[in-house]
Amino acid sequence: MIENEYGRLMSEKKEGEAEALLNGYTRDFLGATVLKWDELRDQYWREVVFH
Repeated sequence: MIENEYGRLMSEKKEGEAEALLNGYTRDFLGATVLKWDELRDQYWREVVFH
């Protein structure tokens, strides 16, 4: 998991890589969340507004 990888990098004194790992994970999570909200919005408009 991300926690284990982060902990390993920090214990190896690779702070830059650990930060990049968390930033990438956060970016990917946010991107997936925004895409899901867009899908839900589109589904709402199709099912509620146009029917």
